[in-house]
Amino acid sequence: MRKGNNMITLSDRQKKILQFIVAFFNENNFPPTIREIGERVGISSTSVVNYNLTKLEELNLINRRKEVSRGLNINWDQVVDLNIDLPAPTAPGGQARERVSERNGTGFAANLLRVPVLGSIAAGEPIQVEPREASNADEFVNIPDGLVPVRGPLFALKVKGDSMIDASVLDGDY
Repeated sequence: MRKGNNMITLSDRQKKILQFIVAFFNENNFPPTIREIGERVGISSTSVVNYNLTKLEELNLINRRKEVSRGLNINWDQVVDLNIDLPAPTAPGGQARERVSERNGTGFAANLLRVPVLGSIAAGEPIQVEPREASNADEFVNIPDGLVPVRGPLFALKVKGDSMIDASVLDGDY
C-alpha cells in the first residue's frame, strides 16, 4: 500500500472491507462492527480486521472512535476520489437518497441527509397544516445520515410556539 502523488493503493482485502463498510452504511444507516466486517469479507481474526481498518484510517479513508461501538465514519470525499467500484447511497427499497457532505471540523465529512421542511406545527394546540410536495419546499434541514432509519420519504416541520418548553421543544425547532 502506498500513498504518494494523491495515489492510494489498497490491497484486495482493504478494498473489500471498504466496499462492505459503504454497502453496510447504505443499507443500515450505521457502520458495521469489526465482527460483521470479518464475517462478510472472510476474515476470522478480529485483529486482522482491526489491522486493515487501521491502514484505512492511516490513508484518511475512515475515522474511528475505538471507545465507541460502531464508532466508524467514512471520509466520503476521499473514498469517492479513489474511483473504485462502490455502492451508491440508497435508502431501503433501493430509492436513491441525496447525501450532503459537510466538514465537521475534523477533516471528515459528516454524512447528512437533506430533508425538506414542509410547513409548521404548533407546540400545543393543533393548527391546520397545508399539504405540500417535497419538490415545493422553500427550506431544507440537514440531518446526520444515521439519525433516523429511512423507511420512505422524509420531511420536517418547524415548531411554532413555546407551550412545550418543559419538554425541551422550543419555538423554531424542527
